[in-house]
Amino acid sequence: MEDSRKTVAIIGAGIVGVSTAIWCLRDGHEVILIDRTGPAEGASHGNGGVLASNGIVPISVPGLLRNVPGLLFGRDQPLFLKWQYLPRLVPWLTRFLGHANAGDVRKRASAMTRIVGDSLAEHQDLARGTGAEKWICPADYVFLYRDRAHFEGDSFGWQIRADHGYTWQELQGAALRDYDPVFGPSIGFGVRCPNHGRISDPGHYVRDLARHAEAQGARFLIGEATDVVQENGQVTGLRVGGETVWCDSVVLA
Repeated sequence: MEDSRKTVAIIGAGIVGVSTAIWCLRDGHEVILIDRTGPAEGASHGNGGVLASNGIVPISVPGLLRNVPGLLFGRDQPLFLKWQYLPRLVPWLTRFLGHANAGDVRKRASAMTRIVGDSLAEHQDLARGTGAEKWICPADYVFLYRDRAHFEGDSFGWQIRADHGYTWQELQGAALRDYDPVFGPSIGFGVRCPNHGRISDPGHYVRDLARHAEAQGARFLIGEATDVVQENGQVTGLRVGGETVWCDSVVLA
């Protein structure tokens, strides 16, 4: 029987790279993790750590274009634009708004469901036995609206979620206040989504996972991967810091 054990070199020691390392180790492979600065020193250190399982609806949805003026010019709205940048932005913005149709939204929502739909459970499986479990906090994810009318104005997105099997609880008035008294009178409607969570400290979470990976046999190299070494069209290694790191497969994480 052919030995399926491989040496896998992973470029990047953020959450994607470290997670890949752990699953490769569990599958019986040798792992080399390569990063310029070390585990969780980039974006994985300071992100929000939200495990938004129902975050499947893209920003570019039908009706977005007619809402842009209000989002730009309303004093309490979140959208900001440096107008001198607009000429450079137009090509991208045109493509972005071109996807604001029902067909493209459904296509992207279907793809996102496969990626994030079970994110809480996936992180719990990943962290089990690593010492990083303590950073995972199961919690509800709550959408807040001024009133039911504003919620119903978001019906397209909620129908997309329903089509992919998501469930939720609608909270209004006293029920919303009983759920969390912090919500003031300007918030009249909420949607409680179960089976979500957050990572309380993403940096420590990734570093704990990395320590576990190293304890299980992963090698860490501090350096920059500059080239892929190939032989007969097959990857055989990476150039890192002027040296060759031999491997069977490369993951760019």
